[in-house]
Amino acid sequence: MSFGIMQFLSSLLTGLREIRGDMKHTWQLINNVIHDNFGHSKSSSVDELSWDSSVLTDPVNIANKFNEYFTHIGPNLAAKIPQEVWFSFGLRENQCKKEYIY
Repeated sequence: MSFGIMQFLSSLLTGLREIRGDMKHTWQLINNVIHDNFGHSKSSSVDELSWDSSVLTDPVNIANKFNEYFTHIGPNLAAKIPQEVWFSFGLRENQCKKEYIY
């Protein structure tokens, strides 16, 4: 990660800590991060996605792959956590994995 990105994230986290509990200012900060000075979103659309050695260009297929990825990220990450970590929090492994399936 570049120094500029690290510096940006550090200042963002500092800003969030300073306004913790103040939802109005929290959303103002979030909007400032995702919008430029003219009120336009800084996000861009994805025209092409590489997935499992293929390239997707159909917007519906791209959306489905993003949905699939973000739907399964919780259980996939939970499966990588060693059992001793679950037990250190007083939880059983299956109990935690069920929390992500909603």
